[in-house]
Amino acid sequence: MTICIPNPVTNFVNYGSVGDLGDRQTVRSLIIIDSQVDNWDILIAGVEPHSRVILLDPRQDSILQINELIKQFPGVASLHLVSHGTPGSISLGSTNFNSKSLGKYQETLRSWSNYLKNTTLYIYGCQVAKGKQAEDFLYQLHDLTQAKIAASTAMMGNGKDINNWQFDYLIGDINQESAFTPETLARYSGTFDPVVSFSTTPDTLIETEGTLFSFNFELSEAPPPGGVIVAVDGNVPESLNQLDLFAIEVEGGDSVEGDFDFSGFNFNITEQTASITVPVFLDDDSSDAIFSDDDPLTPDDFVVTYSLQSGNGYQIDPEQNSGTVSFFDTAEDVVIEPEPTPEPFPEPETDEGEVLVYRFFEPTVGSHLYTSSEDERDVIQENLSNYNFEGASYIALDPLTGEEQTQESNLTNVYRFFNPTTGAHLYTASEDERDFIQDNLDDFDFDGVQFAVYNTDIGVETIPVHRFFAPDLGVHFYTPSEAERANVEANLPNYEYEGIAYYAIDLDA
Repeated sequence: MTICIPNPVTNFVNYGSVGDLGDRQTVRSLIIIDSQVDNWDILIAGVEPHSRVILLDPRQDSILQINELIKQFPGVASLHLVSHGTPGSISLGSTNFNSKSLGKYQETLRSWSNYLKNTTLYIYGCQVAKGKQAEDFLYQLHDLTQAKIAASTAMMGNGKDINNWQFDYLIGDINQESAFTPETLARYSGTFDPVVSFSTTPDTLIETEGTLFSFNFELSEAPPPGGVIVAVDGNVPESLNQLDLFAIEVEGGDSVEGDFDFSGFNFNITEQTASITVPVFLDDDSSDAIFSDDDPLTPDDFVVTYSLQSGNGYQIDPEQNSGTVSFFDTAEDVVIEPEPTPEPFPEPETDEGEVLVYRFFEPTVGSHLYTSSEDERDVIQENLSNYNFEGASYIALDPLTGEEQTQESNLTNVYRFFNPTTGAHLYTASEDERDFIQDNLDDFDFDGVQFAVYNTDIGVETIPVHRFFAPDLGVHFYTPSEAERANVEANLPNYEYEGIAYYAIDLDA
């Protein structure tokens, strides 16, 4: 949602629950408003009856604040998040909430399903549902919380040439409702400013080679007529003097003006994509170093971080707003530090004999890959960059032996095939289909048994895994999510529903 405030919220804001809007038994809607939203006082004053409003405190973790609130009101019919947004991301105070941050809050979000199952979660952020990555984020959020979700692929709010409060992307059967009265929506005024992403390239400059250095800007939408002036600042005084400013080249903007100590600059961006490119001074003598030091420049002597600063007429991308560069005399001075190993996301616990089934997505093929092997999961993540890891999908059982298959009439193995021509995988729990593929479809390679599943629903623990087929692509699609199944049926007519492939164990069981 690109409504924004021109100045930071001051200390007199009373964060927390706002107004005496009825006891817990009469509250139907919870409304969460991010304090960075412009004119939030107008929104708070114009909520529908039987609502409770909270203004997020930016000094505290926003997800944990929401967590405490929903525990207090377990019977609400709707939860409304009013905040800034970009495709696949919601800005909640100091928290940038997207697919990357879901792992951090996975257990907390799973606990929300105790309160939000069949509740509708309305997300008012602009374009939060725009694009494949955004859809993946919303489906992950739905699977964790079990809430129905309403979001928008378009801009939301009131501003120049914008008047939209409709949610055009729905997960689940939803009768849309607003948290605010029609009069409030009509008179609310929000400014629609572009979100600016900022980066620098490359991260190493060699003075003896005169390396070219670029400041890169990308706006979420076209700038207004005349452009938008953004401010960039570096953390080292006079760092810009190490660049040959007489050889500067500008694309997509004009009027580059340095600040008083040449640590940063202002730049008027006139196009949606812009850049400033300038070479480092061609110099093989370190005597003109910024620091009065007779030793040659080293990474510790001269490392600069340039950051996009707040200003009027634009928002800052919370994910991409700075760049760090190291200056060196020669290429021999460069020391490459090994990257730290990232912390793994916490995973659902399994009982003895159970295995997690992980899901990957290959966007060029439009096909999913499932594996219960942690080794294969790690190999794919480390070596196959074309596969997007989507986390654990459901729980299955260890593969059955021949004797177990005979004894366990309600259990069966799942077999995997791979088509190297199309890059598509095929899964089947039917031995007849397995044999038919092996006998007749030479383009499919047999990958063997992957895991075991149930033939029938055994109760609250099991969920159906649905299967679709796209004849024109030769690709199957599998999902344990009822909302995803409904979305495929409603929006992907080239996929034919083939029914329930088998039953697996719910991650929340």
